[in-house]
Amino acid sequence: MSIKWKRSTDGWILGVCEGLGLSFGINPNILRALLLLSMFAFGTGFLIYMILGFTLPKEDAVFEYNESKFLGVCKRISRSSEIELGLVRVFTVVSFIASAGITLILYIVLNFVLPKEQSKIDF
Repeated sequence: MSIKWKRSTDGWILGVCEGLGLSFGINPNILRALLLLSMFAFGTGFLIYMILGFTLPKEDAVFEYNESKFLGVCKRISRSSEIELGLVRVFTVVSFIASAGITLILYIVLNFVLPKEQSKIDF
């Protein structure tokens, strides 16, 4: 499966616009212009860029990115819903910020509710 939501190693700052532009066939400069315009909307563009920059994998580190992080809940949600892991992690961080931490409680509850991953080796 090809990962579309990733950062580029050749990007200007964190590689978000370059990586997303290349993945979706959009000129990265258009994304940069939209980002710059969104900076004037109460700084939301900066916040979104930083969240994407710290949650999306770099294109050369996708294998390490697929490892479980904090409790592995995002990875289990991604596998069961077939939504790309990067998007699940972005949504989790955004909802954590928007809910003032209530998402953390839900995250911990999901750790106990979601079935654990089976240990298997893919060849």
